[in-house]
Amino acid sequence: MTSTAFQLTSPANPESVRVIRAVASGAAADAAMSYDSLDDLDLAVGEASAALLEHSPGTSLECVVAVSPGELEVSVRLHGAQRAERQWPPAGWEESLGAVVLGAVASNLRYDHREGVPAVSFTIS
Repeated sequence: MTSTAFQLTSPANPESVRVIRAVASGAAADAAMSYDSLDDLDLAVGEASAALLEHSPGTSLECVVAVSPGELEVSVRLHGAQRAERQWPPAGWEESLGAVVLGAVASNLRYDHREGVPAVSFTIS
């Protein structure tokens, strides 16, 4: 059974990423995830958020964490992207350090771009 542990929307700026990471880690701790999974979640949320913020200025950053037995489904979205028509992920991003880190700590990595809202979704187990 999957349930949404939280959905947090914050201003789209680097300072908000710290808050999003802390709340996501709290949800993971409440779900009795391992310390390694907590570290992986912290890194993945940070890298996904940074990638979105570098892609385009936006108005808000949203993070949704859904809890299933033994895993977390996470989605980070950038709303109000000023350059919503740009390719997401940007060309060459898959070879960047951020993409490599994200791929190393998360599984089921997905990049979406629907109706001008770029997103990164992944699973932490």
